[in-house]
Amino acid sequence: MTKTHQLEATLRSLKLGGMLDTIDARLTQAAAGELGHIEFLQVLCEDELTRRDAAGFIRRVREAHFESTTTIEEFDFAYNPKVPAAQMRLPRNCGHGLKRLVACGPTLTRSGWG
Repeated sequence: MTKTHQLEATLRSLKLGGMLDTIDARLTQAAAGELGHIEFLQVLCEDELTRRDAAGFIRRVREAHFESTTTIEEFDFAYNPKVPAAQMRLPRNCGHGLKRLVACGPTLTRSGWG
């Protein structure tokens, strides 16, 4: 068994298999001198956390059985001009300090913005 296969098996047994998706890119960065040892480990862990967060969100949305889903880019802000579109489009916070926003109801009617 090669070292690569051993690492892959170890990461999978620790339930860190998601690191395998980005490890080659991170190794390239480390070899180029962009990442030290601690930074290398830190970004690998951050990659895994990001992957888990995204997978968990997707799983929760699927389990919620929403009738439909819409990204902020696809949302029809013209339907209700009182919705603060500029704030909602702020990167990574949906204008309210949130990384993700889930809203229910037909185009945010009766949501408190009207």
